[in-house]
Amino acid sequence: EACFDPTAAKRVFQNMTKNSNGTSNVNVEPPEFLSTHPAHESRIEHLDQWLPSATKIYQGEHYYGNGSMQQQHRCHVVRQQMKEARRIAAVSS
Repeated sequence: EACFDPTAAKRVFQNMTKNSNGTSNVNVEPPEFLSTHPAHESRIEHLDQWLPSATKIYQGEHYYGNGSMQQQHRCHVVRQQMKEARRIAAVSS
């Protein structure tokens, strides 16, 4: 429902793990039991099992029976805005 491509999530969390480890190889992420969010490694482990249902939601299948065209439209707008932001970022760099 967040309007992001769930197939990219694993790659994002793998990159976050790499970046949080930094060059000193010291993990700056707090232990999972002290955090309000799951550790990156925990998310990565569960993403494959979550992917089928997340993909259905992303593709709008979750909403066809609910009549929530407003949510589908919102995600379409968000995706178009992200596409434009990536285009601008590519030109700027």
